[in-house]
Amino acid sequence: GLLILIPCSAFNEQQIRKNIFTNYNKNNRPILNSSHNVVLKYGLEINNLVFFNQKSENIELTMKNTLSWKDQYLTWDLKDNSSTPKYITTTADLVWQPDLELYNAATKPKIFDKNPLIKIYYDGTIEYIRHISYSFSCKLDLRDFPFDTQTCTMLFGSWKYPKKILDIVLFNSQDNPENPDYFDNFTVSKDFSHNEWIIETISVTHKDYEYKCCPGDLWPNSEFSITLKRNPHKYTILVIMSIFIAVSSLFINFIN
Repeated sequence: GLLILIPCSAFNEQQIRKNIFTNYNKNNRPILNSSHNVVLKYGLEINNLVFFNQKSENIELTMKNTLSWKDQYLTWDLKDNSSTPKYITTTADLVWQPDLELYNAATKPKIFDKNPLIKIYYDGTIEYIRHISYSFSCKLDLRDFPFDTQTCTMLFGSWKYPKKILDIVLFNSQDNPENPDYFDNFTVSKDFSHNEWIIETISVTHKDYEYKCCPGDLWPNSEFSITLKRNPHKYTILVIMSIFIAVSSLFINFIN
């Protein structure tokens, strides 16, 4: 008969999937002690400016949203075996996912990948990178148009869970000492480019709030601030052309 050899690493991965997902319920919080909270770490990278509708004061940006948390039910022992994978990949819909929302969103965010993949590490750490488009309001000040600078803000938090259930924090350089930029909390892609707007500065602040609806509960919020400077070149050309046409028309009126 035909003998088929299955690599040890492939067998281990199959066994890992079988072990960790047997009796796993993605509706349950991934924490062994129910009195503890799940800690979600995340960061944003701006990839592209889709549009900036100045009439409706609405802006849309595409971003890379990196999320990381621990699922204490999805762990396995490496047993000092080099053939045992340190992580596996699977679709995000198979595991519990934290609630992270843009509070000032104008429309529902659009996730580009319909079946996004996640990495599950042996210690239960989950890494979820999703490319997503956010549309949100941005109040404008056009007094200096076309030499104006606008600042737009994005406010992130959880609609469902307070801090005692889900603590939302920002990445910092200590989360990955070997490559601190990989897990940065707020960055702009080196490939970002737009013909009218230049991202001048970005910043992020984090604070826990207590709302009137829920006394005694703290809700972690992160405010991302984006300052955009307008490129006035095309407006300068329009102004020069308008002046030239006006002067030409005036000159023509004096010609017999």
